Amino acid sequence: MSDVRARPAPAVIPVLLLLLVLALSGCSSAARTATSPATSTSEAPAPATTLSPATTQPPPSTTTRPTTTRRHTPPSTTRAPLPGPAAVLARLPTGSLDQAPHYARTVDFGRAWLDADHNGCDTRNDILRRDLTGILVRTGTNGCVVVGGLLHDRYTGTTIAFSKAHATEVQIDHVVPLHDAWELGAYRWTQAEREAYANDPLVLLAVSGPENESKGDKLADEWTPPNRAEWCDYATRTIAIHARYALPVTAGERQALGSLLTTCR
Repeated sequence: MSDVRARPAPAVIPVLLLLLVLALSGCSSAARTATSPATSTSEAPAPATTLSPATTQPPPSTTTRPTTTRRHTPPSTTRAPLPGPAAVLARLPTGSLDQAPHYARTVDFGRAWLDADHNGCDTRNDILRRDLTGILVRTGTNGCVVVGGLLHDRYTGTTIAFSKAHATEVQIDHVVPLHDAWELGAYRWTQAEREAYANDPLVLLAVSGPENESKGDKLADEWTPPNRAEWCDYATRTIAIHARYALPVTAGERQALGSLLTTCR
């Protein structure tokens, strides 16, 4: 009897190989699954953030409430118009002359001429520099002493050539004379007040010497400038002097000044 060794069926080996390949494939797939990122759907993805337009929510209001402002009204700087010379004349009291003590010019009103404003020049030269044109001054006097010039004389309406060598041709007139001021009340003033009056530029004019001597101590009812064109200014200045120094006017002077004012234009 022969020894017969059994052999497996030929189909068994391919089947075993196929099973081995499938087993290895399953392990590899499982490994890949274990190392891949989680894609579990158990957690819902976060909803997308929606940005609202800028105008969806209005910005804070910047409107301010109107406030009541109290306006400050400054005090008025408008001055009432100054009264005219006729109105001033009407307010001046009436007085009379010849009721004052004895008058002495240098004693009662000081010597002529003082340096009342302390500018280094006496009042006469101050008025000459004010009223003359084309003036010449003496060297070494700081422009003070006038030695020449032209005067357009208000009283006569003429032009006078002034020179220091003939100084009396041009004189300084007190429009309201010192003697009359004294009798109208200046005798009650202090010495300093009278000296201030005698040197006040408002009271003084450079004029023709002969005409000034003709005028003397006369008031407006006794003398008026020969130059009619000067009547208005002469009356206006006279009234201003009376008002500044609270000097009364005589009845005759009041009437004369009122007539002179009618020539004002």
